[in-house]
Amino acid sequence: MNNFPPKHLAVIEAAIFAFQEKGFKGTSMASIAKEAGIDEKDLLKH
Repeated sequence: MNNFPPKHLAVIEAAIFAFQEKGFKGTSMASIAKEAGIDEKDLLKH
């Protein structure tokens, strides 16, 4: 995973964490964006 830009890595890590904690159905785009420290609209760019 070292080849990803920092924001991309933050999104990946946030998604993994959220899926582990809440499961796939319980995870929202908003929660991933918040955990990654980015705006939800920017999540679609990554």
